[in-house]
Amino acid sequence: MTQFTIVLEPNHPEPGYTVRVPYLTGIISYGRDKKEAVERVKEAVVGYIQTLQQAGQPVPEEAVPVELEKIEV
Repeated sequence: MTQFTIVLEPNHPEPGYTVRVPYLTGIISYGRDKKEAVERVKEAVVGYIQTLQQAGQPVPEEAVPVELEKIEV
């Protein structure tokens, strides 16, 4: 089983979350709550991996987890 770091961003002031997979460019999803957002992005990642496999391409593995930091400006 492959693991990928995800970033959940609240859609303030609207309800829901946008979720991205930084290591997989272009994988972005949305859910009305955290649980739904995570499930939807899992579906997107699985579909992406299946497409790669069907095309004979290697499945990327996140070698180094994404680091998140806050900056003050």
